[in-house]
Amino acid sequence: MVFAGLLLLSSWHLDEGHNDNTMSRAAMVAALVEHGTLHIDTYEQLTGDKAVLNGHFYSDKAPLPALVVTPFWWVAARTGLAQPGEHGLLTDGLLRLGGFLCGSVPFALIITLLALRLVRAGVPLPHALYAAALPMFGSFLFVYSGSFYSHLPGACLLLLGALAFEREQWWRCGAWCGAAVLCEYTLAVVPIVVCAVLLLQRRWTPLMQVVAGGVPWALLLMGYNVATTGHALEPLYAHEAHYTFMEQRMGFALPTADALFGLTLSPYRGLLWYMPALAVLLAYAIGRIAWGEGARPSAYTWAALAGIVAVSGYAMWWGGWAYGPRHLCATAVLLLLACPIALLHDLRWRTALHAASIVGLLMAWAAKSTVWYSLPTEERMPFRTIILPHLANSDWNAWQWPVRLGLSPMSASLLFLLIFAAALLVLPRAVQRFR
Repeated sequence: MVFAGLLLLSSWHLDEGHNDNTMSRAAMVAALVEHGTLHIDTYEQLTGDKAVLNGHFYSDKAPLPALVVTPFWWVAARTGLAQPGEHGLLTDGLLRLGGFLCGSVPFALIITLLALRLVRAGVPLPHALYAAALPMFGSFLFVYSGSFYSHLPGACLLLLGALAFEREQWWRCGAWCGAAVLCEYTLAVVPIVVCAVLLLQRRWTPLMQVVAGGVPWALLLMGYNVATTGHALEPLYAHEAHYTFMEQRMGFALPTADALFGLTLSPYRGLLWYMPALAVLLAYAIGRIAWGEGARPSAYTWAALAGIVAVSGYAMWWGGWAYGPRHLCATAVLLLLACPIALLHDLRWRTALHAASIVGLLMAWAAKSTVWYSLPTEERMPFRTIILPHLANSDWNAWQWPVRLGLSPMSASLLFLLIFAAALLVLPRAVQRFR
């Protein structure tokens, strides 16, 4: 019941925007279903995120999200639910399906998993649900739910890996992490850090089991590389059509101070700006350390911090046109996982966490109800210069399913807030009643 309610809220907005990122994945799905091939020659003019090799164009994205959506779109096409449009089977319907499967579903699942973990740790159900749902909805991750990106599937799979690590289910940990890397190659830093921690602890059997769990996914990735570039260890990023800087080390170099600040503290792409709940968690952690009560960070906390450092060395660390640090979606989830249970038992800190999350929710709602994540790279204060003016001018986004039923975009946007508040009040009580 909780998952269904969260899925309703996370799929309220379904992205139909023709941006390079989502169109690249959709092009791969359409090519597989319509032409039975991995090259996207028929649709290559619709996206700038592509690789070119031997006269053919390919999506340059990690393959797993597109491969997950493909069988669903194949069934829709074969049953007549999906009809060709101007660009064949690459339609807005495909973008919405990809947004639901790779945005809404993993977003709702992340919250459900976080809440269940807190309940098992002894946190009462209402507090557990609020502590999991409010920081997620009150963050940049909510803006990407309903969009055909890879960040949320990758974050969800890494969360499953982290939970398996906590339970010492080593093979599952490696398998989940391996799958995450096939959603987003940069997430490879997480299993690398986890393996390094086990290596330093000389836990040889767990280390080998983690590696063994990731091997099938590594083989799948090498098979995909062979099918596209002809070489098992050569990704499509080595053949970029436009972003040629990625041909060298996939665009990575040494971290820079400007990128570190931009990804953490700045109003441009700062993690603490676009997920205010993390600022409360950081303040709580600093306070505990100051009083000599700090807990030892887990392997996944170190992995999350390593993820920030790694992305700060990426040539395009700001993520192009984006709302918040979109490359840090998985990092944000792993940092939420580190939330101390003691904080949730302290009324003052719990109130601060919820208040910060509500501020983040209103920010994310304002963005998603107007321009979504279409914030130009050159805007250093995008919330003030773009989102607020659009909100003031009532430039509401029509990509909401109630709009398809006849409701106005403004009414649908306001109705979302009402249903969100009602869901938070009703869901915990309903679950307790039917236990």
